Amino acid sequence: MIVGETHDNPVHHAHQAIVVEALRPAAIVFEMLGAEDADRVRPGLVASQEALGAILGWEGSGWPDFSMYYPIFVAGRDAALVGAETPRDDVRQAAGDGAAAAFGEDAARFGLDRPLSEPEQTLREAGQLIAHC
Repeated sequence: MIVGETHDNPVHHAHQAIVVEALRPAAIVFEMLGAEDADRVRPGLVASQEALGAILGWEGSGWPDFSMYYPIFVAGRDAALVGAETPRDDVRQAAGDGAAAAFGEDAARFGLDRPLSEPEQTLREAGQLIAHC
């Protein structure tokens, strides 16, 4: 299940925490964490908003205030955390040169070496607009 939000909307984050608490997922993927960040989170750290925010270096991350995200970590305290943050340079390259450039040799493996049909492109853009922020 994918649960998204508008990044600076505290109500959205509160709803995410409720969903996570109710579902008790085995894992939670955070787009704002790198793999190394997620690996540093231990159950005891979740007990303290300040300690967890510090270990993640949240204040300097550019993401909205950690107090909005912290309840999600608490609700998912038993879940494995996965960091899915894409390095900014890769995002810039994909935005500027297309996803195929960012994927390099693997572009063909994922079908990124050829354009989508116009109806498929339109459908995906509309879905992305609805799904993200």
